Amino acid sequence: MDNSKIMDLISLGIVIYSSLFGFLRGFVWEILKIVSILGSTLVSFWAGVSLFGRFNSLSKIWMRYALGFGSGFGIFMIVGSAMLSLVSRVSSYVKKGHMRTVDKFAGFIFGLLRGIMVILLLGFIVSQLDLGMNDMLKDSYVMRILESNNSVITGLRNLLYFSADRFSSFTENFQN
Repeated sequence: MDNSKIMDLISLGIVIYSSLFGFLRGFVWEILKIVSILGSTLVSFWAGVSLFGRFNSLSKIWMRYALGFGSGFGIFMIVGSAMLSLVSRVSSYVKKGHMRTVDKFAGFIFGLLRGIMVILLLGFIVSQLDLGMNDMLKDSYVMRILESNNSVITGLRNLLYFSADRFSSFTENFQN
């Protein structure tokens, strides 16, 4: 098998896997799962920061960090499991109702778009890192699409570059 086809097969596998699970779980489940992960992350950050200030009285710094991160992780797990039970309950109501086929189709489309975004992100990472794979990936059909001047691909690529620039400036400001 040609090395350039490996990227194409991996990309096809990602899109099929994501679309299939989007179809099986449904759109409501997928969206509410993302919302629950984001919500529990925000709650754990907020609670972790407020709890971390209370651990300043501890003499050893490693204990402060261990308790701060441990409490944040514990809060994330508790809030996440509570929100996941709520998500499964709402999703089961949708599956029992008349909107099941619309939910499945929208879940398939969402999974397809999520798979494409994962491929775009992987292509962005591979193109930014010098892994010595550029010659192998140059002949790949997926990489030719990613490097094309399609307006959607260009917009997503610009968004990824903008996000990477913002993240690098944030980390530089954080280190100073």
